[in-house]
Amino acid sequence: MKRLLMLFVCLILLTGCEANIKYKFGENIESNVSASFNINDYKTFANNNYGNDFGNQEDSVLRQSIERSRSTINAFINNGSTFYNPISYSNANGIYNGSYKYTYTYSNFKDNYFLNACFDNFLVQEDSGAYYFKISGNSTCAGAKLTISTDNRMINNNSTNVKNDEYSWNIKESNNDIYFAISKIPMSDSSINTLYILYFVLGLIIAIVAYLLNKRRRR
Repeated sequence: MKRLLMLFVCLILLTGCEANIKYKFGENIESNVSASFNINDYKTFANNNYGNDFGNQEDSVLRQSIERSRSTINAFINNGSTFYNPISYSNANGIYNGSYKYTYTYSNFKDNYFLNACFDNFLVQEDSGAYYFKISGNSTCAGAKLTISTDNRMINNNSTNVKNDEYSWNIKESNNDIYFAISKIPMSDSSINTLYILYFVLGLIIAIVAYLLNKRRRR
């Protein structure tokens, strides 16, 4: 199990392979971190870390090792918590897809494992109306993609790749500068719609009254 755990983390943090770090912000924060590798990637990793005796085993033996694995990762870093979730693996045409999922709250998201492990600096701030996220510096996740989506209003961001309400950044080896701000109020919140309606009605009443007063003065 430890071999698969290390492979998954290395794929995300070290090799710059096809990897995706996704977060969806809503009532909570849903994370989905994924990476893809084939049996040759696993062999190379095994040879480099465990010696040729392990890495040079038959492909069928190595596949069984992957498919039987129930590796886990702590969802948090440096906060003393032990919320271990499994990495799930699927095999499609010889490509193994590893996926790690966890649901964070806004209060503990600052301690999430991958953003803290990937970047020099990860900062979360908030005020009465919004959450502000700042990611910067060097990264051990170069080549991976960070993608954000939200059920709330995106107040501000510096993504240059926006598609279908998803905001993405390609993670670089150095000089990363990522920021985004998310409203605390859901876009579907009925109170917002009601407030807009009240503002509209109030504005309409003021306009009518002003028109009538102006018309009366002219008589």
